[in-house]
Amino acid sequence: MTLIALWEAFVRIGNIASWLLPTPSSIGYTLYDSASLLASHSLVTLEEVLIGFILALVSGLTLASGITLSKTLEKALYPFLIASQTVPVIVIAPMLLVWVGYGLMPKVIVVALI
Repeated sequence: MTLIALWEAFVRIGNIASWLLPTPSSIGYTLYDSASLLASHSLVTLEEVLIGFILALVSGLTLASGITLSKTLEKALYPFLIASQTVPVIVIAPMLLVWVGYGLMPKVIVVALI
């Protein structure tokens, strides 16, 4: 609470531009004023996250079962799975936009990869 009060005082006393560092009170007001917009966008984000989670769950369980049950599949896929974990998702995301395009699919794939 003290940090928020200091932040508010610092911005007001220092005459810092609101676009550079908004006050906590203006942030709270904007959140309150845009609550319906935030709620509708939150539902879309929740849908993308749930679809990505389900995709990750199904593909992960399928791969894990296959690798566990088949030594050949393990030897074939394990190096690729290890290599895939060395590349940050933030690097893959722009490539997905080029390959898949904008929309639901690249977002779902990024969620599944995380």
